[in-house]
Amino acid sequence: MSNTAVEASNTSLPTDGLKSNDLPPFVTDRPPRILIAGGGLGGLFLGILLEKAGIPYEIFERSAEIKSLGAIMCLSPNILPAFEQLGLLEELESFSKPSRSGTMFTDKLKLIGKMTPTSDR
Repeated sequence: MSNTAVEASNTSLPTDGLKSNDLPPFVTDRPPRILIAGGGLGGLFLGILLEKAGIPYEIFERSAEIKSLGAIMCLSPNILPAFEQLGLLEELESFSKPSRSGTMFTDKLKLIGKMTPTSDR
């Protein structure tokens, strides 16, 4: 038995349960393996980031088929640096349709609301 195992077996556990600071640090020389739940925009975005970082990952998607959901994606300026980091900003800008206003409807074409620019006055 190693010294570490002997020391660990002589250590008593707190009676009120373990807390995160009671646990020894976990150190490994292997890269993390990441499980991504969902192949939507967020899951795929994370997959691209992990790919660029050289971190192994797997994406799990519940749906057996790709569904055309019919949607529009509105990206505000604060997300654009992430697309730039992925090397996708120029491609995104090439097919983007900038808009200063928009109208939102349900799938039954019932008006949900309108977005219009506001002035700084």
